[in-house]
Formats: sequence, C-alpha cells, structure tokens
Amino acid sequence: MLGLSMRLPRLLPLSLLVVLPACGLFSNNGDFGEPDYASEASTNLKRGDEALDGSQYQLAEKYFEYVKTKFPFLEASRQAELRLADVSFERELWTEAADRYTAFVKLHPTYSKVDYAAYRAAVPVAGAPPFLPKSLRFDRFAVSVDGDRAAVVATLDASGMSGAVQVSSLGRERIRFVRRGGRWELDGALAPSLSEALAALWRRAEVLSGSSPEALAPLLDPADRARSLDDARLLPVLHLPLHHWEPRAWFLRSERAEVLVTEEAALTSPTRPPEPRTGRLRLVPSTDAGSFVFAGALL
Repeated sequence: MLGLSMRLPRLLPLSLLVVLPACGLFSNNGDFGEPDYASEASTNLKRGDEALDGSQYQLAEKYFEYVKTKFPFLEASRQAELRLADVSFERELWTEAADRYTAFVKLHPTYSKVDYAAYRAAVPVAGAPPFLPKSLRFDRFAVSVDGDRAAVVATLDASGMSGAVQVSSLGRERIRFVRRGGRWELDGALAPSLSEALAALWRRAEVLSGSSPEALAPLLDPADRARSLDDARLLPVLHLPLHHWEPRAWFLRSERAEVLVTEEAALTSPTRPPEPRTGRLRLVPSTDAGSFVFAGALL
C-alpha cells in the first residue's frame, strides 16, 4: 500500500495535464476532393495537417489512416494515430476523441507527445464541451487499496473553462484506479464529481433554452419534482420567443453528498436586451450511479 500511496500523488499531478481543452463551437465536416497520397510518410502527414486546418475532416482522416497503416514501424505512424484523435476532437466527437487519446496513452506510454495525449483525455463532460483547466490541484490524499483496485479520496481545487463558461470548483473527489499488467491506471474519470456536475449543468442549460416544462422533469430529484416544476419563474423563461439560456460562470463546491453551484447566466432573446441572471443550485446523486439531479429550484 505504501508503494501505491507514494505513486498516486505523482500520478495525479501528471494526470492533471490530461483534460480535454475546449475548442471551436462549430464544425465543418465538408470534404473537397480525394487524397493525393505521396510516397513519403511526412508528406502525407503534412497534407493531413493542411486538411485538418481547413476543417476538411474526412480528408484529413484518410491521410492519417493511410500513414498509420502504410508505415506502421515509423514514428510517423504514431504521429498519425495522435492526429486521428485530434480529428475527432475538432469534430467535437468528445467520447470518440477521449477514447482515441486514452488508447494512445496506453499503447505509447514513452512517446514524446504522450503528455499532450493525456492532456486531452482525462475529464470529458458527457454531451458537452470538456473542461479546460487554467489551474488544477489535488490535496489531502487518502488512499485505500483492495487487491488490484484502489481509490483515492482527495480535495480538488480547479478553475478553467467548459466551452465559453468560466468554471471554478472546490471539493471532494473520489478517483478510482485499477492495476493492469503491473501498472496502475485510471478506472473512469480523473474528477468524476466535477465531470458529472458539469454534464448536469449543461443539460439544464439546454432544456432551459427550449419551451417544454416536461423536459425539465428528468433533471429533478423525484422528491422535489412537483414543487420545482410549479416554480412561477419557469414559464416566463420557457415561453420567451427564440430565447436562449447562456451560462457565463459556474462556481461549484462539492461535498460528500451534494454539489452546491452558484451560476451567472444571461437570458437572451432577439425580442429584448440580454437579461443577467444569478442563481444558486443544488445537485444530489441520482439513482443512476455516477450522475446528478437537481434538488430544489432550477432557477
């Protein structure tokens, strides 16, 4: 246990580099022409990079796949594999990108750019832009080991961006590890509480940008559902023509059984000037393991 306890504080700071940075909000999947493959791996990589820079994602993917399969024993093959993950990331296919980056880290742990792959792989946010840290710090480690599985309970102090939203989080995280082939690896997300809380907040923002009160029900704790949906403040938001709920900042504090959130947002509509909104929200664990629902008011 001592060996793992000594390694995990080292492993976690390294893993803190592994957060998916946010990228552009819009994707262009258009392609123009077929690949003009060259005989040199480096030329194909360059052409793939040019296609990716021009948002020609399918064309870029073809060049990188060609290098990966045609030159499997060259360093260019590993570069192409990493760039394939970049293609998924630029297309905002968050889960696919995370899987590709994670696979790259496992297959090429000594490669010179493994930290870059890890940086983009650890804390995706389901169905939403990933969290890009400006600062991340784990403290107050408590390690428990059970055979080939381990758990670390730590305090996470983090700040950064999820899409265009400023995020600041302080609180408890329980991070799981599994030992495979003699090596300890993350078993799930690096910051599961933060990841799931952000996913719930993004789902709420999406539903508040719609017009259906019924769509809010699955976001709510069943014990509070009826009372929350009767909130007189909801219908004026949902019925505002062409409105959009735009979160600007989330300040989270994670405890053992809840996450408290202060939100700064704007309610926008072409029919009127943007209206600043500030609210306090409470997230509690759902009956579905690893997710949160809102307890109390949604506004």
